[in-house]
Amino acid sequence: FVTILFLQLILQGCENSNTDLSPDKTDSIKTVKIITVQKKASDLKKSFPGIIKPSKEAVISFRIGGPIILFSLETGQKIEKGTTIAGIDKRDFTLRINNIKARLDAARAGLTEAELQYGRYKSLLSENAAPKAKFDSVEAGFKASKANVEALEKELEAAENSLKDTTLISPFTGYVNKIFTEKYETVAPGQPIISLIDNSALEAEASIPENLVSTADKFKDFKVCITSFKDVCFNASLKEIGQKSTGTGQTYPIVVKIEKNMDSIKPGMSAMVEFSVEMPFEENVYDIPVSAILSKKAGSSIVWRLEKNRVKKIDIEIIEILNKREARVKGELKKGDKIVVAGTGFINETHKIEVVEIKSETNIGDEL
Repeated sequence: FVTILFLQLILQGCENSNTDLSPDKTDSIKTVKIITVQKKASDLKKSFPGIIKPSKEAVISFRIGGPIILFSLETGQKIEKGTTIAGIDKRDFTLRINNIKARLDAARAGLTEAELQYGRYKSLLSENAAPKAKFDSVEAGFKASKANVEALEKELEAAENSLKDTTLISPFTGYVNKIFTEKYETVAPGQPIISLIDNSALEAEASIPENLVSTADKFKDFKVCITSFKDVCFNASLKEIGQKSTGTGQTYPIVVKIEKNMDSIKPGMSAMVEFSVEMPFEENVYDIPVSAILSKKAGSSIVWRLEKNRVKKIDIEIIEILNKREARVKGELKKGDKIVVAGTGFINETHKIEVVEIKSETNIGDEL
């Protein structure tokens, strides 16, 4: 009986203790965890997954068609600018040039004769020694001969250009990424022969959300970190931001140039594109833990500021959620203020506050 009575007294004491800690009980003591406001709003750090790509990539093809008789490249082979990639049989093109030249020689001889006859009849007409109709006929013949010569000269120029185009030349120094044809195959104009990439300068491409595009002029401190290589990051610079969204997520492509790279970094590798967004200086703007914010209703948020052994409600405006732990807020805060980060939902301005000085493992926000 004594044991049972003792247990009842203990339980009653616990119930009374719980009642004293009720939020509605004036002057009840509440234990909370706090931080000291120190982190003034800084530049936003952004990071997006991307992929490494070469600065130049081109699919090389002939302007003309025909059977390939010169081709000996291999995938991965490096070729210098101006190097012959492949060659088409020149026979038909050479025959065509010879045929045009023969026709042009005959046309030029005919033009010479027509020009002499035109000169004679022009002189006779001026002396009224030849009929006007005959002169007109001679003049038309002269103009036709001249036009024929001009047309053949242009045809010869095109044929000679086609002959030059039977040799495919590398437009820049790079590596053979892919081969699309084989020697002795007959190719059509524009048919891909090889894919050529330039690895001397690499880039990284990622996608950024549309709400960041309007602040592109404030981007700075670009870096590219290679996912498969721990702690391997390179300084970079902004090359371009796409003018059209990609996919259904309303994201825009961003391309940055890697200022220096290693031979082990190859196109196609995954990477993280990192940069900062410069923020304008504003008074009373701080980065604080998300756990310090208490939302009473839609569009209304507060923090509890410690003043002696009480707390005071401070209205704040949430500017942006920075990450899972921090938010950027604006309000009547100042450096050195102590705000509650644990127990925010169980206190009010009538409670006496007791601070537990427990240091965070990561010390985020300089928590006590």
